[in-house]
Amino acid sequence: MPFDVRCPSCKAKMRFEDDELPKRGDPIDCPKCNTTFPTPSSSAFEEKKADEPKEKGKAKEKEKEKEKRKPKTVEAEPRTFFNHWLLLLICGGLMSILIVTLSVTWAIVAKAAKAEDMVACVPDNYNVIRGVNLKTLRNYPGVQSNGDKFFDAEAQGVFDEAAKKVGVSKGDLAYYVCAREAGTANVLYLFGTTAHFAPSDLGDGQPVNLSRGVIATAPVRNLIVAASGPKAQATLTTAAGNARVKPRDGTHTKLGNTGKLATRGQIWSVFRAEGALKGWGARGAEAMKEDGSLSKLREATGKASVIATWVSFGSGGVRVGAGMELAESKEAGDLVNDMKKGPLGKADESEPPNGFKKAIQSISNVSQTGAFWQYLEYRSQGSCAYIISKIEDPEKYGSVINEFINPNRGAGPTGGLGAWPGG
Repeated sequence: MPFDVRCPSCKAKMRFEDDELPKRGDPIDCPKCNTTFPTPSSSAFEEKKADEPKEKGKAKEKEKEKEKRKPKTVEAEPRTFFNHWLLLLICGGLMSILIVTLSVTWAIVAKAAKAEDMVACVPDNYNVIRGVNLKTLRNYPGVQSNGDKFFDAEAQGVFDEAAKKVGVSKGDLAYYVCAREAGTANVLYLFGTTAHFAPSDLGDGQPVNLSRGVIATAPVRNLIVAASGPKAQATLTTAAGNARVKPRDGTHTKLGNTGKLATRGQIWSVFRAEGALKGWGARGAEAMKEDGSLSKLREATGKASVIATWVSFGSGGVRVGAGMELAESKEAGDLVNDMKKGPLGKADESEPPNGFKKAIQSISNVSQTGAFWQYLEYRSQGSCAYIISKIEDPEKYGSVINEFINPNRGAGPTGGLGAWPGG
């Protein structure tokens, strides 16, 4: 940066460039008046020299600041197909697969018969009701024979003939329910399918004669109803009407919490203390008199309006359960607490006491199986008091499972009292 100096005599102005600055004390000759004068000491020359690096530094800093403030130009990478459209296609494909999967699942579930809807068809005077979730049992081929015990030759023949008329096969059969009026030959069959069909192909609610003294109809698009016995016509008319309207006061509402628990099983039986089964539980409870600690259980069994058993198969073993419907929740809770404090509720005992085993032995051979007692639990749900247990090896303890799915219990060849209890 140039620097100006004035001659003290003529006031002429002289300009020195950076590389021409004299040192302190050197003489300066005025080119105008030839006056010689010394370079100013203290001087602005020295200050200029001292400031010069600072000025240069400041200038550099300003340049840097300008560079920083300038927008940086970054060369954009070329777009690729994957960056946007492929990603959208992948996301869209995954969503489509999810939607289709959910839709198919919903359709299967919606088309499959539901136990509650099928039980709602049963006339009120039918007091023995059994159900088999055949659709679920097909996932466990080794235990399918347990469900086949209920799907006997009579039921098979009825279904085959009715199914042929509507164009479905046994593979479409999802749920099977059989109801009996105990003490009579009146039987009601309900076949729920996963396949829709035209109800008009099988009467559309009106009876169609089949062989074996059976009449049938298809009141809705996935339910076949058939009946046999002296009251077959009246039974079929009632069941078909119930199937269409699903009355809130139907039989399923009379089964209480016990019925709701039972019908969640894959194979279940429900017995109502009505008609020929009036006092059925009390007769079976007589076997418990020998063990005084079971007085509350005996009393509750005698008063129960519904008694049910159920079984569910799975990869972890077989779960079994039995329950009874009492008048109110407090009664069920009190019974459960009494059983927990009684001979089967003691944590230090791996088996029930001999007195209890002897009482139960007259009803069932479950008492011989330690595995059953090991996992036994007492519970209540509303007005239902029930037990549940687990059998890890169904082949070893098949006799225990049979106690919970015994097809002869409460039914017999003509819907009689059958085996347990009181048989």
